[in-house]
Amino acid sequence: TMIFSMKNKPFLKSTFIERLSQLIVLLLGLVFLPGLIAQQKIDGSFSLNGAVPQKYSLYLASGFKPGGNAVLAFHALNTARWDSRSWRDTLIVFAEQNGLLLICPDGGPDGRVNDEEDTTFTSVLLDSVSLWYPFRKDLLVAMGFSWGGLTTYTYGLSHPEKFKGLIPIGAAINGDAEIKDLAVNANSKNIYLIHGSQDIPQTRYYPALQTFAKSSACVEDTLMAGIGHTIDFPRRNQI
Repeated sequence: TMIFSMKNKPFLKSTFIERLSQLIVLLLGLVFLPGLIAQQKIDGSFSLNGAVPQKYSLYLASGFKPGGNAVLAFHALNTARWDSRSWRDTLIVFAEQNGLLLICPDGGPDGRVNDEEDTTFTSVLLDSVSLWYPFRKDLLVAMGFSWGGLTTYTYGLSHPEKFKGLIPIGAAINGDAEIKDLAVNANSKNIYLIHGSQDIPQTRYYPALQTFAKSSACVEDTLMAGIGHTIDFPRRNQI
């Protein structure tokens, strides 16, 4: 396992010298790409338009090959436990079992991965990672737990062209208020709701299930008996 930091800025700045230097870094990354793709943890950051650098964490499973499958994974809100690194590390066994590239943006000091600056960062991160480690864009899946589950809905359905499917887990939603206007974008998407029966399903599960049942999405769900608001539920990776 290799652990290192990537501080390459995305190709955003306007001056010629900055663009040229970023292009050289990108090309060097592509030249050495075949030797880099092996089981790796990657933690890095970059700045958008001079703002405070934002963090991200990646994991390249030992079975991942260029053109393989990727999952964009949003962490929960609790900053005492969750950031991009801890969320990535929680999902490593899942990634290994499926040979995935994990892409985990960080929610910053407030932990909210759906602030406007965070969603802009996520879009740039996806574009950048697709150049560093090419993956099947047509099969990209968004997944998240709790606040990350809410963001899976809102970001995923606000950018339907980016995703084949969504996996919201214990999504911290309030009825269908956050998703009803976006549900039209669920056309032909695969949506798999995972939730605990003790995690306020009356507002966090059933309304979403009913909303998507009325759409043209392909909907599956698992309501786990006796499970509360947790990502540490039995058979998590299998489910």
